[in-house]
Order: sequence, then C-alpha cells, then structure tokens
Amino acid sequence: MSLQLKINRKPKIKVLLYASQRLILDGLCLLLESNGDIDVVDCTAYIEDMTFLNSKNRPDVLVLCLMNKDTGNIDIISDLKLADSPLRVLVLTSSEDIAVHQRALQFGAAGVMHKDQDSKTFIRAVKQIYEGETWINQKLIAHLLNKDKSNGNNKRKDWETIKIESVTKREREIINMVSRGMKNKEIGKTLFISEATVRHHLSSIYSKLDLEDRLNLVIYSYRHSLIEIERL
Repeated sequence: MSLQLKINRKPKIKVLLYASQRLILDGLCLLLESNGDIDVVDCTAYIEDMTFLNSKNRPDVLVLCLMNKDTGNIDIISDLKLADSPLRVLVLTSSEDIAVHQRALQFGAAGVMHKDQDSKTFIRAVKQIYEGETWINQKLIAHLLNKDKSNGNNKRKDWETIKIESVTKREREIINMVSRGMKNKEIGKTLFISEATVRHHLSSIYSKLDLEDRLNLVIYSYRHSLIEIERL
C-alpha cells in the first residue's frame, strides 16, 4: 500500500506585466517565470488592455514598466486600484526624474524602482510588495528630505518634538530596521522577539507619530532625523 502525502504548497504570486517594448516585456516575463514562487498570469505591450486584463486575471501584483516615453501613463495606477481587488503595483522605470517617482506613489504604487537594479533585487521587490510591504527608493527619500530643508520646513514644531520624544529606544531600533526594508519576521529574529511583538511596536509607533503605514513611517523618520540617510 502506498501512502500519498498531501503537501500544502504556498500559492504562487500572480503577476500582471506591462511594458511597451516587446523585447523588455519578453525578458521580464522570462525572468519572473524563472522564479518558482511567481506566476505571470498575463502580459501586454498595450496600456489600453490593462483594465480588462486586471479584471480578468485578478493579479496580486502589477509590474508596470514605464520607460521615459511612457511616464504619461502613470495615472492608470489609480484607475486600476479603484477596481475591487487587492492589487499592489510596482513601477519599474528608466526615468531619473524624481517627480515621476513621487507621482507613482501618489497615484497608489506600493513601490518604485529604477531599471538599472539587478534581477535579484527586482524579484525581491515583487515579493516584498506582495507581502504588503513597500519598496523605498533611497534617492527619492533623500530628495524629499533636501527639498524640505531648502524650503525651510526642517524646523520641528513643538508638537512634532513631543511626538518624536515619545518614541522609545526599542521603537527607534525597529524604525531603523523598517527603513532597511526588513520584514516583521526578520526584525523579530534580529531582536529576539515574536512577530506579534513587532506588530505591537509598529502599531504603537504609528499611533505616536500619527502615521498609517511603513512608507509614510520611513519618509517621516528621514525628514525628522529618526534614522540616518545614506548619502548618494
């Protein structure tokens, strides 16, 4: 008698892919499909197909590859996120214009990365976004920080100072780890605490600083010198 073991496999990440250039589209598709955790459910070189394909395939992650000439299509992110789906969007761009990166986040992207990043980093970004995290562009953070300083907005108001002083040493450690892209599980292992405790600390941090998510936490922390920025 042979016994059949039932293995509960983790579901693959369903990815919808857009790139206007066919060679780039095919290359990204092959790269994503080479990872056993990812299933490319559809891909297109036509931006007008995105709404239909999103509705048809119900992907977990949309990889929106926007070269310089495509950046005018960035507003499609908000249209797609209006659909009844938990879609997470990663914008892959060749643009060096920080304003384009900012607009992508404003329209609802969970992350923005430059096309010059290596393939391993790209796959990691897709997985991190799927897991509910954000992909932070350090160059964008530096720009936002420097912009605040040049506008004279870097002076803390009294109520901001009070909020920041309420953050404990352990919470600052967690903020620093979040800024490096570490997930709750990694933070827990590093600090020898449970994931539930990490979540509790994050809830406390969000409450104290009046923030909603990791992306805003990292931006706020750079602006108010809670963490050190890596100079580029």
